[in-house]
Amino acid sequence: MNTKQVKKLNQHLINVELHELEKLIPFVTETTKIFKELGTATIQDFELKVNKATKFNNPTMAASALGFETQYKRLLELENLIGGKLTQADLNANNQLTNNLISKVKEEHTVYFTPGELKVKNDLDKVIKIYNSLDHQYRQQIGFNLKNELAYTLFSDLR
Repeated sequence: MNTKQVKKLNQHLINVELHELEKLIPFVTETTKIFKELGTATIQDFELKVNKATKFNNPTMAASALGFETQYKRLLELENLIGGKLTQADLNANNQLTNNLISKVKEEHTVYFTPGELKVKNDLDKVIKIYNSLDHQYRQQIGFNLKNELAYTLFSDLR
């Protein structure tokens, strides 16, 4: 049984983060396209592949020697733009954010009541319900004193 109760859902932060991720989608799709052209899955794989093919230690020089300099530089630019925030795995077949990623973002910006807070909230809800069920003339018989405690007022007939 899931006893989690939402305390606060910051919809603004959710919308901002989802919007920022959506702006990265074209960069991720371009990265995937370049990887397919180069026949690798990651930049590190490409670097190892070109270094092995040319026997160079510098991947930029190796990519340049093999004629892949523009693709390699673009991959590095895209990697900096994306900043590890989004991958192809976070996109569905239509290049939209997956429901799993959207759920993670929502969960990140959702605050839940702790068990202690829930107990206090339930107790206060009971007190409020009882107070509100009283007739108006009897509600006026109680109030908060100087110690911030609920007590009979000085003019109460019920003291």
